[in-house]
Amino acid sequence: MGNIVMAEFAPDVSYLEHYITTSAGDKRRDHTIVTSRALNIPFTFDEMNQDNLERYFMGQEVTDASCVDAASPLIKVFENVLDYGSAQLYFRTDIGQDMVYMIPKCTIRPDGNMAMNIEDWWTGPLMLEVFYYSWTVTTCASCTAYYGLLSVSDIS
Repeated sequence: MGNIVMAEFAPDVSYLEHYITTSAGDKRRDHTIVTSRALNIPFTFDEMNQDNLERYFMGQEVTDASCVDAASPLIKVFENVLDYGSAQLYFRTDIGQDMVYMIPKCTIRPDGNMAMNIEDWWTGPLMLEVFYYSWTVTTCASCTAYYGLLSVSDIS
């Protein structure tokens, strides 16, 4: 995808809290459970290449030879549905711990406006949506993950 100029984790977790009523009539919380989980990773790219523009515009390249000019590929806008796949995200830092996030099922979709500013780099917002998926890691038979695995070791 090229250079990612901004990315962040955006977990969305909903809780259901349980309360008891004391003999004095006041409520006290005694239990909480998670009722829903979702994880999105909004990010911004600044490499306006054909692949990234196809992702942003949910486009499909024109392959009909009579319509194609080799110097200028054409993209049909909003011709693709969302594709599901897997991803590996590498987070490198000069200070702190490097991370690798391995995601077994996700999709990438547009996420907001693509501003055209002549005084700055042209950037596009995308969203990586992480989906629940039962994934058993081949090197660890007892390790089943549903939203992926996070490795916090040095990246070589």
